[in-house]
Amino acid sequence: MAGRLLQAAVWLGVSGLGGCATTGQVSVRDLPAQYEAQSVRPVKALDFAKLARPSEQQRHIQSGDLLEVTCSDLLAESKKETIPVRVDPDGAITLPLLPGTLRLDSLTCGEAEQTIETAYRTANLVRQPHVSIKTLEFSNKKIYVIGAVKKPGMYELRPDECNPLRAILAAEGVTEDAGSVVEIRRTGRPSSPPPPAPAPSNILVTGASIPTGQGQANPAGSLTGDNDVIRFDLADQGLNVRPDQLVLNNGDVVSVEERKKQPFFVTGSVNQPGQFPTPADREIHVLEAIGMAGGVNTLSQPTLALITRRLEGKPPVVLRVDLDRAARYPKE
Repeated sequence: MAGRLLQAAVWLGVSGLGGCATTGQVSVRDLPAQYEAQSVRPVKALDFAKLARPSEQQRHIQSGDLLEVTCSDLLAESKKETIPVRVDPDGAITLPLLPGTLRLDSLTCGEAEQTIETAYRTANLVRQPHVSIKTLEFSNKKIYVIGAVKKPGMYELRPDECNPLRAILAAEGVTEDAGSVVEIRRTGRPSSPPPPAPAPSNILVTGASIPTGQGQANPAGSLTGDNDVIRFDLADQGLNVRPDQLVLNNGDVVSVEERKKQPFFVTGSVNQPGQFPTPADREIHVLEAIGMAGGVNTLSQPTLALITRRLEGKPPVVLRVDLDRAARYPKE
């Protein structure tokens, strides 16, 4: 906790005056709780399996499915007739000799078999009908996958595989910059990606980094129009997902949030001072940050590092880090 850098704008100054103390500084062991760095969970540690809809024992018939209906004694006694039939947009089918249509959508194959047998028996067409149904072709759904995935785009998924996990896998999985939040946007269409937000500029002064402005833009691939949005934070240990929330409909959008990166700065008695990116999937410790800046200047032999942390809506705090102790107790 002590040697870990915040996921925020951070200035790390390495001082050669180990005994020097400045008003307003605090020891890392006295750090207020609100300034402690949040743990970073690597993408591999996130449980994306939570986004898989629990498998059903029996699949339900959907509009657009191609069924093979086999019926005994329909046209001739002791003879089976096999009829290929497509489920229409209303979820119904038409069968030989039966008047009108039979609605089968949302029924299992077993329930549909009983429905057809009852219809033939009620119409006095077959005394003891025996019907079996096999699905020859599933009706696929078009799902859009955007955000921090390797291949954003539109994918066709079978109805029994229409869940966020399958959609993300169809897009070849998440990128290293993927965050823990996944959104499902109902019946939307992705708009053209807007231009990226301008990077925040910073002015380096003695011991601080002052943001001079932050650009704003809609997330790339944002949707047009009003849509129902369901958000899942996979980092939430108490995440409780209802199975119906994981059912994707035709035209739904699955969006994987990109983890926000914040730079940190290293100045003072180091060989290569400057600005450095914070990795998205792991934590940065003080000694590693100094190493990224080319290591300490051996001529000055610094023993103390000062970390200035700035959080939105809170005053900055300056942390004192004993470099010798940080080397001996890296987990502190």
